[in-house]
Amino acid sequence: IHGICYFTFSIIQTFSEVNVLEAVLLDEDDPMSSQFLITVLDPSGDRYFEMRSVRAFQQHYRLKVADFCLPMDHHESQDSIMIVEGTSEDVLRPNSIDKLRVRGITEGIPEVRLERILRRNKFTEAEKFADTFGLSKEDVYKR
Repeated sequence: IHGICYFTFSIIQTFSEVNVLEAVLLDEDDPMSSQFLITVLDPSGDRYFEMRSVRAFQQHYRLKVADFCLPMDHHESQDSIMIVEGTSEDVLRPNSIDKLRVRGITEGIPEVRLERILRRNKFTEAEKFADTFGLSKEDVYKR
């Protein structure tokens, strides 16, 4: 994967430590907080779903997935990041897909989820979320 300048579209860095199979850009309002949702193949042949920062390609999350896995495009109104996995129950034909499974990946830390809701300017939802998890509503009212 190449890191590209937002303004000149020139390659500023190349990241070759991982074998990227699929990639989706999780675009945020602040370009520096945008992330890549990628599926990678590690040297042992296992597939992983990863979230990496756009800026430094630093890994933030990693999950072992099935051989068929695609990250789905993410809309800002979605709460969870979604991936589609294909699985097979036929041991004799492991490359055939019997079932598709949609998995949602949600932030587990309430403070981080609240910040994400606020970035989307959903203040009523943020206020309810803060009440539910016993968080301070000060951040909600600051905006």
